[in-house]
Amino acid sequence: MFLMLEGGSLSKKQRFDRAFIKDYNATEEGYLTVRDVVTKPGVYPYGREDGSIQNELKHPGDIYSDRTVQSCNAKPVTDDHPNEPVNMKNIKAYGKGMSHTDAKVQSGDIMVGFTITDEALIEKIYDGKREISLGFMTDLVAEDGTYNNKNYQFRQTNVEVNHIATVDQGRVGPEAAIKGDACRTSMKVKSPESILGRIQKVQSQSLRQVSSGRYENQQQTITEPIF
Repeated sequence: MFLMLEGGSLSKKQRFDRAFIKDYNATEEGYLTVRDVVTKPGVYPYGREDGSIQNELKHPGDIYSDRTVQSCNAKPVTDDHPNEPVNMKNIKAYGKGMSHTDAKVQSGDIMVGFTITDEALIEKIYDGKREISLGFMTDLVAEDGTYNNKNYQFRQTNVEVNHIATVDQGRVGPEAAIKGDACRTSMKVKSPESILGRIQKVQSQSLRQVSSGRYENQQQTITEPIF
């Protein structure tokens, strides 16, 4: 249950934006570097604790703010979402890499680069763990309205990114994604091989491609494709 605060605001909530890794580069050291979309404006469904759904607006005026865009910079990359915000006290336990300092709005999307340095997570990505999910905190304001012909009941404000998680693919097919379930996308990968073997090959072939996928927004198990 959400608690109302003065002025129609709600207590700060944690949210996750999900996207698919489209391509990545392997460095000579074996690290993976990625640059991809992490969020964009729109109206998306989120699950309440009682199982019902509420629609929340990501307005350009909110997520295009310098505060939100800059908060994507220099943030930890994690293997799945931790059960707590990532900070300097637990970064050793959760950190598997770091985002770059190149976050910007591009063609209506917020994009940022990041580098994954953890060997175990890199192996998982080569084996198909190819979704990224932005973990952030936001203040919710009760507000009924319509954006791009979609109704919403709350507006996300003061969005601040905490971490970028790599997560497993959704459990249902693309046809269910239209209904708000997690979707999956195909990925071209080579047969399993050691990190050392990949490092030896990287000078001749550093770019590995991931096929295009949908972008979706998730809170708990509720997701919504946005392109």
